[in-house]
Amino acid sequence: MAQKARFPGVPVDPAGLAAKRNWLHAVQDKVSGQSPNVILIVADDLGKYDLSVYGNLLIETPNIDRLAREGALFTDGYATASVCSPSRAGLLTGRYQQRFGYQLQPHQRYPKNRTEWWLFRHLVNTSDMEPADYTVYPSSRQVKSLGLPPSEIVLPELFRKQGYATAWIGKWHLGYEEPMLPKNFGFDYRYGFYEAFSLFADPKDPGIVNARINEFTDKHIWYGGRKGPCAIRENEKEIDEKEYITYAFFRKATDFIRGHKKDPFFVYLPVSAPHTPYQAPRDIYEKLTHINDHNKRVYYAMVLALDKAVGELLQTLRAEGLEENTLIVFTSVNLSLLHI
Repeated sequence: MAQKARFPGVPVDPAGLAAKRNWLHAVQDKVSGQSPNVILIVADDLGKYDLSVYGNLLIETPNIDRLAREGALFTDGYATASVCSPSRAGLLTGRYQQRFGYQLQPHQRYPKNRTEWWLFRHLVNTSDMEPADYTVYPSSRQVKSLGLPPSEIVLPELFRKQGYATAWIGKWHLGYEEPMLPKNFGFDYRYGFYEAFSLFADPKDPGIVNARINEFTDKHIWYGGRKGPCAIRENEKEIDEKEYITYAFFRKATDFIRGHKKDPFFVYLPVSAPHTPYQAPRDIYEKLTHINDHNKRVYYAMVLALDKAVGELLQTLRAEGLEENTLIVFTSVNLSLLHI
């Protein structure tokens, strides 16, 4: 029998968990002086040249550009992986994901048997995704254990050790079940979805413009809707979020900031924009009359919605007197990185 390939995640590692607890226990508690607040904004599938600060002539992203203008612009930073989940694992741990077996992208669904594998291999148009040999797929039991190993030390745990209030707001994509959920990695507040994608809004909302792509994965994403790991959850409770999700993420972030402005805070804000499904606010879309291609127009409207939300976050920091003591890092998860 062919040997199974290694898949990401080592959910049960008592020795590793014990070593992690001991190491964190030994870390010095709460540094002296005024600790800076930290906001880590991670865009999803945002290209370097989608921003006007890097020369995009189709749209203007003034708020993100302002971060670059008033801070530091990096022109040669790169993600550690070209796909979402391993890149996020590397970012949060500060380690190359290969060091803990996380170099592959976990999925909720794999071929259930050889017949289904054969159909996907030969009859179903899977676009650029070519099914690997059947013997390398994880079993249904293994699928449940795919995710970030709980024995890994991550940023929020270190910030919390220093007296910071911590929040995860956005896309997780580091495990769909216990013990790989955000609540187990040092986040005091949690809001978002666990999957690689979720709807930005109800497709029937008249204030939303949709763009469907004739591509295998896009069909799967629209079918996922807001079900299961695609559901929006607040502190593990599933909620019915009506607001455009990019705006909702930043609204929750500003609420958290206002509630913790007297203490240092760390906000991990891995938004899903502009990852598919392509859905944009109609008011922004209608302003982009110079872009003829519908899909591109929706995409850039999503980027502008993200820029608008960044601007409102900056306004909140200024209004609350937090602007001078807050470090903001803006980057993209699996393309060239922008650090500010």
